[in-house]
Amino acid sequence: MQRGASRGIPLARCLLQTYDLSGCDRLVLTQESLAQMIGARRNSVSLVAHTLQQADLIHYSRGHIEIADPDGLSKAIWNATQR
Repeated sequence: MQRGASRGIPLARCLLQTYDLSGCDRLVLTQESLAQMIGARRNSVSLVAHTLQQADLIHYSRGHIEIADPDGLSKAIWNATQR
């Protein structure tokens, strides 16, 4: 998360919390359900998820999200909140 990183914090936190609670790195969540969980629009979730995927922190495809780098995701959240 770089440009507009603060917009990605709620999604990254939600993914990390869901990962922690489920104990599984593969989550079955649509962008629409994620948007409802964090109170955002689906297209905003899509943009942030794309950024997280480009950073190789997650991999997603059609309702399936894999947390590829939970430590990196946590660091990205921390870095974004330190600005």
